[in-house]
Amino acid sequence: MMVFSDPVPGREAEYEEWYEETHLPELLALPGFLAAHRWKRSDAAFPGFAGCPQGNVAIYELDGDGEKGIAAMMEAAGSGALHMSEALDLGSLAMWRFDQNGARQVAPS
Repeated sequence: MMVFSDPVPGREAEYEEWYEETHLPELLALPGFLAAHRWKRSDAAFPGFAGCPQGNVAIYELDGDGEKGIAAMMEAAGSGALHMSEALDLGSLAMWRFDQNGARQVAPS
């Protein structure tokens, strides 16, 4: 699952602290969530390609088909067990789930 987002302008430090100290630990405590890794958009661009509008992406590894993790996340969000931050710009939020398509390949050593 990939979640793209941005902080509310001027609240970047609050957003970073919430994401690392609250949001990721809460999600990773849910059944079905195995791992998470956050990335920040690079200033380096690919000529001829549109850039990503959001500056941040969190990539979550889910167990199996992901249904258990997604269901747990939706339940936790609905019950208030996931603590959201007002430093998160909800207008920038985009979330996608991807299913594995092919085997993981590793570069030769």
